[in-house]
Amino acid sequence: MSGSVDAAAATTETSPFGDKNLEAVTTPIQVAVTGTIPAWVNGVLYRTGLGTFNIPKPDGTRFQFKHPFDGLSLLHRFEIHGTTGTEDGHGEGAYVIYSSRHTAHGVKKRIIKNDSTLVFFGPDPCRTIFSRIQSIYHQFHDIGAGVSRHRMETDAEGENINVTITPNFPLPARLEDEWGVRRGMGLVVKTDANMLQVVDEESLEPRKVFTYEQLGGEGLGERFAAAHGEGDGGTGEYFNFTMTPFPRPTWQVFSIRTNSEGEVVTRKFDPVSANLAHQPSPPILGFFGNPRNLLPPPALKTSYIHSFWLTEHYVVLPLWSYYFTYSSLSVLYHGNAYEALHFDPKLPTLFQVLERQSGRHVATYEAESAFAFHTCNAWEEEDEETRERVVVLDGCVYPDAGIVDASFDFGRMYGSDRDVAGGEEEGVDQGKVRPALYTNSKRKIGRREGDEDVPSPEVRRYRLVNVPYEGRAEHLECERDWRCTYESLGWDLDLPRFDPRRKGKPYRYLYGTCRNIHIANHVGASGVILNGIQKLNLDTRIAKKWMEPNSSCSEPVFIPRPGSEEEDDGVVLTMVNAVGEGGEERCELVVLDARRWEKIGSACLGGWHAKSVHGSFVDANGVGVSVT
Repeated sequence: MSGSVDAAAATTETSPFGDKNLEAVTTPIQVAVTGTIPAWVNGVLYRTGLGTFNIPKPDGTRFQFKHPFDGLSLLHRFEIHGTTGTEDGHGEGAYVIYSSRHTAHGVKKRIIKNDSTLVFFGPDPCRTIFSRIQSIYHQFHDIGAGVSRHRMETDAEGENINVTITPNFPLPARLEDEWGVRRGMGLVVKTDANMLQVVDEESLEPRKVFTYEQLGGEGLGERFAAAHGEGDGGTGEYFNFTMTPFPRPTWQVFSIRTNSEGEVVTRKFDPVSANLAHQPSPPILGFFGNPRNLLPPPALKTSYIHSFWLTEHYVVLPLWSYYFTYSSLSVLYHGNAYEALHFDPKLPTLFQVLERQSGRHVATYEAESAFAFHTCNAWEEEDEETRERVVVLDGCVYPDAGIVDASFDFGRMYGSDRDVAGGEEEGVDQGKVRPALYTNSKRKIGRREGDEDVPSPEVRRYRLVNVPYEGRAEHLECERDWRCTYESLGWDLDLPRFDPRRKGKPYRYLYGTCRNIHIANHVGASGVILNGIQKLNLDTRIAKKWMEPNSSCSEPVFIPRPGSEEEDDGVVLTMVNAVGEGGEERCELVVLDARRWEKIGSACLGGWHAKSVHGSFVDANGVGVSVT
């Protein structure tokens, strides 16, 4: 095994947007560690990522992805062996075995064949009205003919699934045997759709694409789901939802778990299709109650939900003010999610509360308009005076959807003034494809020209008071005020992680990405997003940040020290892309001491950059420790 990946492992093919294709490292390599990794850090870090951004076609042209989120999936595997020799891990011999694999070759083939049913996140400025209508026709035809289901059955790489990765996923024993998965060791990649991909825990080779319905969940075949599910380690349950936009937008929350016989047990909750805070009054109170309750409740919007909350007794879905227009039919028309989504500043955020014990949809709380990709921790408290339940919800929240516009520059280390390899790409009009120049009749698409500011998330703590529960039906009186407020705990933190042992409990420390303050002197020019990472003390509201010049960090993953009771006694793992003074690229795995908040070790993977999204860490036995 070599000491690092050769720079030649990455191709020099660069899209007009500055995104490079990256070759996979399918044969594992051993990478030496500079510094140290504690002896107790032994396990595997899995990370999702994006690896292919432009695809050569037989006619000599190239297909270019317009948004980084659309890059074809490239999974990363870091087998970490901590330092041996001393108890505190300051001996010799720490190393990392690294490998990666592309997992969407079937999508690449579909692109080469001009498959018009492909739906992306980013827009296509050259898409004509005819091609839009043609796409809608083919979408409905494929649904009716079962083409997508057939593709799932026959091609384990026919869909681009690249957001979150979950170890120990509850799969029925019969499917584990069929797909070649060890008992309880299902490694599953997910996205914001009802499509999941199980991959081999060692080689990362895709085994199967499937839906929640195929696990035995009848009625869970709808197309939308959350990329971030929620797990309860105590009960062994995994929670998520599917969403149908017709005839009324409805969310079907469910949980799955495996029993002692290796079968998956599915439990479905009440469908969520209404704002309970706006339900009509009972007839006897109809005239004298709140006048707004005399009107029929409006249908919910098809809100984009990337993540949600789970507590001991509740599931809470956030219906943000950012939604798919025309009940999501606009996705088929535009062929992408970005142009189909709309933020309404007058639309309140709704927190839909479902009780776990009864499965009932018990309440809807309203808050001011907002949007968030990522929720944080959540737990329950009891009001000392009234003895009522209070649900506390933490999230990385934006006042609008500007971060989605800024996401066109996700993971890019170079601005628009950097020359791309080969200059003008054949068949591509640079004036049309640069993200800041996307336009349509309704709004400007992508980051606003001259706008160097990237929207900063606010760490908000919402409190849902007097939450109904089984046996307290009187709490559902329509006259009560269902509004909720929040307090601000910090700024500029997203991709949040915390000590997994504090899940569902009050906690002190939150880790996440933040803006790199060295961006003004970045050698890769301006107009890019560079990230550092930060540790936020939620009690004191004091943040400690770590970053280096000309570098950008990925989501930090906190690993607690086994046996320790201290919340920040552990390490944080992050992937870092860096640019040297001479323009040379470097990608490395960086290890920080979470308590001292300083870098203690790193492993250089090679002379290239890798776009990574989310990650999960398992111990040496393959059991999840820190899971997204």
